[in-house]
Amino acid sequence: VRALVAHEPRVYITHINTPRQVVIGGDPAACQRILAAMRSPSIQAPFDYALHCAAMESEKGALVELHNMPLENAPATRLYTAASYQPMQFEPLAEMQGVVAEQVARMLCSPLDFPRLVRQVYADGARVFIEVGAGGNCARWISESLKGEAHLALSVNRRGTDDYHTLVRLLAKLHSHRVPMDLSPLYQPLELAERA
Repeated sequence: VRALVAHEPRVYITHINTPRQVVIGGDPAACQRILAAMRSPSIQAPFDYALHCAAMESEKGALVELHNMPLENAPATRLYTAASYQPMQFEPLAEMQGVVAEQVARMLCSPLDFPRLVRQVYADGARVFIEVGAGGNCARWISESLKGEAHLALSVNRRGTDDYHTLVRLLAKLHSHRVPMDLSPLYQPLELAERA
């Protein structure tokens, strides 16, 4: 795909979802030429806006301004960014507001390499991945990116299943893989249950 895109100045690789799935965007006719040359299955995205490509560079300043919000607290959880494919640093917090906005803008102006991000998180020790978005695409992409490696990728929200059953199944899978969890918030104390 990179070789074909190199010959089309108005087409960009915007996302690398898995080692075998990419997203291209740009001039529709040029995109069609690339798809015809590849002769592989494709689907058209249900949107036509440009993100994650060099065409966004002209709006980078506006993106920085849009995302330049006060930071209240440094998160307790390690957060990774596709701007550098490394954990974000939040210390000293007072100086990080503009840095975070710059990283968000940089990420939106360059291709998103999801397998690279997943492999970095995995290399840093993560083995359990929980997708909180809808549909389970990211969990599937994680499994494809880490094929052959010991890991667990689950989705909280599955199409066609209500949230309650999805959450219970997710907790059961985590428990079966011996992931430490505190399930006490799921249970009412006995005296409250008897009064109800």
